[in-house]
Amino acid sequence: MIFPAPAALGFPQTPPDAFGIYWSLDDKMKTPYSYALDLSVTRELKGGFTLEVAYVGRISRRLLQEKDLAQPVNLCDPASDVCYFQAVTALAKVYRGGATTENFNPASLPANVQQYWTDMIQPLQSGGAYQVTYCTGLDPSGNPIAYGVQNPVVAAYDLFCGGNLNETAPLSVLDTSGIPDNNLTGVSYFPKKAPNVYGAYAFYQAQYASLNAWTTTGRANYNAMQVMVRKRATRGLTFDFNYTFSKSIDMGSAAERVSTFQGSFYGVTALYNPFNPGLFRAVSDFDMTHQINANWIYELPFGRKQRWGSSWNRAVDAVLGGWSWSGLYKWTTGLPFGVQNGFQFPTNWDLNGFANLVGQKPTTGAFSDSGGDMNVFKDPQGALAAFDYPFPGQVGARNVLRGPGYFTVDTAVRKSWNLTERQSLSFSAEAFNVTNSVRFDIFSALPEIDISGSFGKFTHTLNGPRVMEFMLRYSF
Repeated sequence: MIFPAPAALGFPQTPPDAFGIYWSLDDKMKTPYSYALDLSVTRELKGGFTLEVAYVGRISRRLLQEKDLAQPVNLCDPASDVCYFQAVTALAKVYRGGATTENFNPASLPANVQQYWTDMIQPLQSGGAYQVTYCTGLDPSGNPIAYGVQNPVVAAYDLFCGGNLNETAPLSVLDTSGIPDNNLTGVSYFPKKAPNVYGAYAFYQAQYASLNAWTTTGRANYNAMQVMVRKRATRGLTFDFNYTFSKSIDMGSAAERVSTFQGSFYGVTALYNPFNPGLFRAVSDFDMTHQINANWIYELPFGRKQRWGSSWNRAVDAVLGGWSWSGLYKWTTGLPFGVQNGFQFPTNWDLNGFANLVGQKPTTGAFSDSGGDMNVFKDPQGALAAFDYPFPGQVGARNVLRGPGYFTVDTAVRKSWNLTERQSLSFSAEAFNVTNSVRFDIFSALPEIDISGSFGKFTHTLNGPRVMEFMLRYSF
């Protein structure tokens, strides 16, 4: 036998303790449902016009929503009444200011935060010291300076400072390996023990570093006012005009057919912090506040039996009479988007999140920057300064900005000639995006807080250039 026989498999299977990244389904999924609400009032007006005003709503519950079920636990300490996200954020506010381990004063933290880290880390044996090297600076040779400290708060600070902006990494070190101390001999840099008083895998789960699973915990609301003006065919003209003022809110806008890194803007569709799903509640990725659509067909009043040209002979009428003009018009406000926090993982091991809006909301649209490129931000550097990296437990600001909207006008003229009873000839000339307007695609801008050089630059447009088509058709 070249290969060994496969292991016998049963159901359900229990994945090994491999600390891997997996995808799954929640075994408690329920059937999604929605309530549709509709109220409309219609009034017939003079001249063949009809006016309709409507309210359209949808309340959706138990929607398919992806969550990371192995998100690190926000472990609380009953003695200090502090939980992990609060405690590590207190550290992050200090080391993100540039303080090294030598310059860190544990007394600068609130007393309950100090108590949290003291309680979370197992006391050392008498005379022992924690080995700190992460955030202590470099010696003349460029190597980290290592020394021992007996204060567990300083040890925690040093560990998380070394994982600044990526606090899930040092948390895994603390949870699975522990903070090294000088009393340990014959072990690697990370000893095979965990000083955490709750034991190994108190924050993480041994089987999964991340377990993105579809659940039925999503919620969404849609409310819209619709105004429609219609004109039935009179005097050769018929048209529809539609205006919608709406708002759609959800916790995630991905379809179930896409993967974790596809459906939503910039990819990620799962909730970064399922312990607080409301952090992701925002306008939907597809939300458009205002939309206007119109279409029309107009039989031009030129030619025999028309208002003008009724006395034309057949030759003139064959050229100038009997034309129709039709068109489509569409205008919308822009789609929402958020600034990404880059390749940083403060809250979730597998999902990075959005940046926090910490300044004034920047002006967005389509602007030419100093390099001649088109940018979603009027002032890219000012916009970059308005965002900052989120702290552990936070997911950033989802969909707080708007890209440029969409606009296009398509039009066509047509005419037909009846040659015989069974033969006809028709001609049409069509123009798409007749105004040759340019609208940029916000999903190509990729505003990422750690890439300043291309921050907010467009790479694609929503519409193409003006295109004209001509058609001559003979039917028999």
